[in-house]
Amino acid sequence: MNLHSLSVFRFRKERIEELVSIPGIIAYSHHFTDEGKWIGGKVSSVKLKDLSNSFYPLKQIIPEGVKGTKNEPIFGKAYYLETDRGCSERCKFCFVGNCRFPRTSRSLDSLIDIIDQAGEVNDFDKIVLYGSAIAQSGILDELIEYIVDKGYEVSCSSFRADYLSEKLLKALRKGKQRTLSLAPETGDENLRMALNKRMEDETIFSALKLAWDTGFRRLKLYMIYGFPCEEEKIKDSTKDFLSTVRERHFPTGRIGISMNQFITKAHTPFQFAPMIGVKESKEEQKWYKSNLYQIKNIDLSLYAPEWSIIQRVLSLQNHEYYPVIYQIARGRNTVGSWKLALKEIDSNLDQEAKWKYETNEPLPWDHITHTLEKKTLISSYMKYLETMECK
Repeated sequence: MNLHSLSVFRFRKERIEELVSIPGIIAYSHHFTDEGKWIGGKVSSVKLKDLSNSFYPLKQIIPEGVKGTKNEPIFGKAYYLETDRGCSERCKFCFVGNCRFPRTSRSLDSLIDIIDQAGEVNDFDKIVLYGSAIAQSGILDELIEYIVDKGYEVSCSSFRADYLSEKLLKALRKGKQRTLSLAPETGDENLRMALNKRMEDETIFSALKLAWDTGFRRLKLYMIYGFPCEEEKIKDSTKDFLSTVRERHFPTGRIGISMNQFITKAHTPFQFAPMIGVKESKEEQKWYKSNLYQIKNIDLSLYAPEWSIIQRVLSLQNHEYYPVIYQIARGRNTVGSWKLALKEIDSNLDQEAKWKYETNEPLPWDHITHTLEKKTLISSYMKYLETMECK
């Protein structure tokens, strides 16, 4: 090693030492041996307790002169405003609800202050409000009314049906939001309860009727299939649920359905659950295509099962999969490239979908501590298996 290389090596080592002194930072060369064994103590996941007084970037990149072109952003000339982080609902499949529990939010005063300051340094027509549990704050209707009074349009991410009110829906209409997005996840009420998505069908139907009466004519529903121990009758329940939505609550207008496969995520109760393979997933999608298109004015969007399984690889695998990630990073990020990379380690997409961690097995992320302990996640998973009578 020459003097220059030695100097670079020392500089890099010093920088890594500085970085790992920051709470929440993990560096491979510092926390792992060359064989991938964890060394040292546990690292706590960092979570802001006071979002209202935390830094927020006032100046944002908002393209000019792109309206009507292919370069126009999906929300146009919009300013993005984060209202909250995390979630306290703890749906068993959700990373945010378990890894970022409990929810924390910005106060109405702090959000108004950001809007006022942002308006002085940016040129925008719309404010996009985003967060993982945006309606739970109880101040969203007041915030939207303030935004509208300032002359801006507004757009929000999906809501929980049990937090929708007439006041909130009217505020959204004033802000010129045309599409209402909800995430029922499944049309089977019993499965929804087992997932800890604790909403009865009638709660969702009541929210939809309220939205219709308020003037909404576009609806987006996020659905998931392939949950652990999901029985065939679930598909029929989902079809009946969506038929009821159309016939009773949204008799006209477009209903967009995003139907995606369940994906195993780390730091959730379902981190121990397998997924269905590519062929089985495509058969599920074929059933939904042929049955849901019988419902009038339905737009069905499906996500390729291959990419769902690839997400699982990225979420659950350990350092031994570095050669796979490295090969993809150097080449092309395509399904074919993933298949070749997995083949080189004697694996394939179906194997990656169906293997699973046991509840008594060490996990690659056990050295990262969160608010919810591993035993809590295991208990939640076992309760689900019992409720669904899984074998």
